[in-house]
Amino acid sequence: PVQGGFNDRKGVPLQTLQSYLRGKSAYVSVAMDVNAFPYGTKLRIVELETHYGRPIEFRVVDTGGAFKNKGRTRIDICVE
Repeated sequence: PVQGGFNDRKGVPLQTLQSYLRGKSAYVSVAMDVNAFPYGTKLRIVELETHYGRPIEFRVVDTGGAFKNKGRTRIDICVE
């Protein structure tokens, strides 16, 4: 199971990196400190785009106890 559940902080189903790469999702869900970015903020991770050879749209849609007061120093990418 997905750590912390299958839905983001607003109850929307989480989108995995693998689902995005297969063309089944419009973005990849990521979790961060609730104060780092507003819900839905789009991010780029250049190293992963280079690795996969394509643009990847990450969106900050989730959070959790591990991110509290971490600001922009910690991110969790939703994967299968």
